[in-house]
Amino acid sequence: MVFSEQQRDGELSDRFRTESAMGVVGILGMGLVGSALAALAQHAGLAWMSVDGRASQIRSVDLWGTHVDLMSHHARDPEIVFVATKSFALESAMQKWMPTLRSGTIVVVLCNGLVDEELDRLQKDFPHFLLRRGMVSFGVKEVAAGRVSCVGATGHCVWGPVEGDDRTCPRAIEKIVIGECKRLYWNERAHLRVRIKWMLNTSLNCVLAAHEDSKINGDLMRHQQLAETVLNECWGYGCEHWDMERWSFAKVRAALWELVEDTYHNENSILRDLRTGRRTEWVHLCGVVDDEAKFPNLVALGRKIDARESR
Repeated sequence: MVFSEQQRDGELSDRFRTESAMGVVGILGMGLVGSALAALAQHAGLAWMSVDGRASQIRSVDLWGTHVDLMSHHARDPEIVFVATKSFALESAMQKWMPTLRSGTIVVVLCNGLVDEELDRLQKDFPHFLLRRGMVSFGVKEVAAGRVSCVGATGHCVWGPVEGDDRTCPRAIEKIVIGECKRLYWNERAHLRVRIKWMLNTSLNCVLAAHEDSKINGDLMRHQQLAETVLNECWGYGCEHWDMERWSFAKVRAALWELVEDTYHNENSILRDLRTGRRTEWVHLCGVVDDEAKFPNLVALGRKIDARESR
């Protein structure tokens, strides 16, 4: 049981009741990941709301063996908002909904891919909000109509300051959320973990999307050589642009195959989008690289996925 360290089935303390009543968690993007985050908050006793007012099509979430029936609160003015939109929808969604939030709201961007340019513009447009950057490493798969299950033994959600922001300490509501919700963590170097996840998602999602016979994440095992070649190009791009600190290519490669093992039977997210005729996130994955001489495989993957999506 994931939550065995501190069971939350009993009565919450008066202190926590008071603080959680003051600190409503907002979710923008009530898809698979957004619904899982809402379930984690609800299981911890925190009130949560859908920022855009859209009800999730997901009614129940299995949190690693703990069943949660989602019940949103009709509250206003969340103190913290987790943004779990698709990367291509990030800027338009935030331009629309951030003006409805009160000044000082903490906004944690969790979408996949590299969205640095979008974040720069949003920080300039909304200087009175505190933007954070984070990532989710657990998988969420649909097991029945309206029901999803979280997978990944070591998966978590981690966030911290946007790179270059000197506001490196968690605020009060962030301390409440990370203190009460299991698998939610603060890390002042979270932006580096976002870079690593970009490498993993690009190698996994884009390689699978380029092969029409692929269905689940485990199918990457059939393309191991290409996946590691693509990962090596991602690593090279990362070393050119960022300080990778104590990370090494060997460590990133091990993380890729651990991800595949943890989510082996999951339908890949880009493959699901292609199957259902929806727009994919490839532009913010392999599409951020355009130097074909240095990164030929990344550029080639982008062309293949673009052609497949355009059919």
